[in-house]
Amino acid sequence: MGLMDKMKAQAQNVAAQAKTAAGQAQDKMEQMQLRKKADEAAKQLGYLIHKERTGGAAAGAEADKLGAEISDLERQMAEEDASQSGAPSAPATPTSSSDATPGDFKL
Repeated sequence: MGLMDKMKAQAQNVAAQAKTAAGQAQDKMEQMQLRKKADEAAKQLGYLIHKERTGGAAAGAEADKLGAEISDLERQMAEEDASQSGAPSAPATPTSSSDATPGDFKL
């Protein structure tokens, strides 16, 4: 193998590594965006529950909507984690009767 062939092979190797790193950075950015959306929805839900507890205004459908949004975002994050690691994703389900169920927003 000549010097030019070695240089070409090395350049291809570096290009492949750069492509892999760029893909990983993109995945990380998507995860961060999903986490930010979930955190914002959780914050809104917290304020809504606080308002319900202190002001008497029922959280109702808005709390259900925010809870469903958080669950959906967490599912998306789990799917992305699984696709990155190659493992199948398992849906988040309560493991005991004391775990919160959808719509059960006890403080």
